[in-house]
Amino acid sequence: MQVGTFGFIFIILAGISYNTHSPLFFKLDPWDRIALLVLTVLVYIYLYAKQSSQKRFSYLLILFLPLGWMLYKELRYQYWRYQVLHTEANVLQELGEHFIVGYTSTEEIQALLKRGAVGGIFVTHRNAKHKSKSELTKEIAWLQAQSIKKLPLYIVSDQEGGKVSRLTPPLSQMPTLSQIIHNKPGEEAIFSYARNKAKRLSELGVNTNFSPVVDLKQIDKRSKIDLHSRIWERAISESPQITSKVAGLYSRELVRGGIVPVLKHFPGLGGVKADTHFFTAAHPLPYKEIWQTSLYPFRMISQENPGVMIMLGHVLIPEIDPQYPTSYSEKVIQSVIRQRMAFSGVLVSDDFSMGPVFYDKDGMGGVCKRALQAGLDIILVSYDPRLLYQGLYATIQEYKKNPAFRKKVQQSTKRIWQHKKSMGFSFD
Repeated sequence: MQVGTFGFIFIILAGISYNTHSPLFFKLDPWDRIALLVLTVLVYIYLYAKQSSQKRFSYLLILFLPLGWMLYKELRYQYWRYQVLHTEANVLQELGEHFIVGYTSTEEIQALLKRGAVGGIFVTHRNAKHKSKSELTKEIAWLQAQSIKKLPLYIVSDQEGGKVSRLTPPLSQMPTLSQIIHNKPGEEAIFSYARNKAKRLSELGVNTNFSPVVDLKQIDKRSKIDLHSRIWERAISESPQITSKVAGLYSRELVRGGIVPVLKHFPGLGGVKADTHFFTAAHPLPYKEIWQTSLYPFRMISQENPGVMIMLGHVLIPEIDPQYPTSYSEKVIQSVIRQRMAFSGVLVSDDFSMGPVFYDKDGMGGVCKRALQAGLDIILVSYDPRLLYQGLYATIQEYKKNPAFRKKVQQSTKRIWQHKKSMGFSFD
């Protein structure tokens, strides 16, 4: 085997090794690690037959590098998991309130729920597919029952309508809010739509919906590299006033139906060209204009509907904080949201499985610590639930050794509990 060919193969093996336990390869779990092991063995068998004994040993040492890195990452993950599941109950339950997690295995999420290690569950298409409405309802009820009784869970989904309908099927397809106001203008159409959605979600056992989208529509600024956010398809209107009115009425009716509405994605993805699933994006407008336009719906709706949560996106407001995205920026959370907006409710992040968090220089653990210290209330880990253990492990260590961090977390826990009580969640 020529040096160039071997180098190419080594790069492939190193790439697989680097991305094991990464959201990028989540759907391949555990086949990414199996593939790395099998490919390494096959390459070495080939080299063993072709090379001298001295070169065989050299190649073996080189091939062991990606394999050894993979093994290290696997052992590190298992260590985080073990430490989290064996943390003192009072500490784990306190910090668990600040995480909402998705799941693929009911056994794995059951182990977390029985220890109070999460404050909510994200239910999505992978949990709903191939299940009837009755089967999914039973599963959600069973999961809620696994939790420590005094800690009712946020049972969350992402049922916007249109393409973002994570529980369809078994729920029937519904249009987006923008389609509703286009086809049937008027308040009654919005109320009817929201009542219908609240009823369907409530019947399943869902009590929180990542909706409405209050990002402003930017019809003429579509980006070819935006593969997932696609706000121009999901937003209500390009007008802050129309967006605020429509989403406000919708949110009010969801609350009446026992569903927590979540306004997203603060400070607004309209006009943001980078896809925040993969990249940190900067809001393109000056802060003064952001306040008057993109933030208008968040400001108005949160004042009129105290039951809402606000979801923070992985978007920079450069004039406020040029370093950290809103989702874990203390400057934005404290100076803009808590002080200037006077919002005292619950703040939840966009998914921390996304690139801006996972590939941050401080890693998942460092970002989780920074986010809770900044005043974020709930960290969402929806796509790749394996990341929960790294985030929980890091925040547990910080909670134990840092009194200032512990005080921040305790203040946030009170906000979460007050919100759950205000929404009528059952506390046994």
